[in-house]
Amino acid sequence: MKVWLPKENSYNYPDTIIVCAQPVFVPDCTDILANPDVIMEILSDSTKSYDQGDKFDAYSTLDSLQHYVLIDQKRCSIRSYQRQPDQSWVLRRYTNLTDILTLSATGLEIPVAKIYDGVELINIQVTHTQPELEAIQPEVIENGPTN
Repeated sequence: MKVWLPKENSYNYPDTIIVCAQPVFVPDCTDILANPDVIMEILSDSTKSYDQGDKFDAYSTLDSLQHYVLIDQKRCSIRSYQRQPDQSWVLRRYTNLTDILTLSATGLEIPVAKIYDGVELINIQVTHTQPELEAIQPEVIENGPTN
């Protein structure tokens, strides 16, 4: 499934999409979605910079998008960006298998251990902590998330 980016007049292929409302498609294209609520990307060495930068910038122009989640494929590291009412984004980092990824706009709570089930990880941490919360200033978002 592709996601339509009207401000760029193009589309991207996210790894995972969640739509809470009735799906809206580009006219005459039932495989190009226009209203994702959540987009998740699995970070690889070849796509990491793009997923964290230009791709996030493009997705953040979608009014429907409430969560952008980046999942590291090699270590327990998830970054979840949540849109705020003032259009800024808040970053939550999940680095422990005992953490629960919360996608409040959808009502979903996903155990991090389930996301990484069957994946051989580097630097596994199993202590329970609260996810780190970080407010992102709008001017930082315009340049995309940083490493």
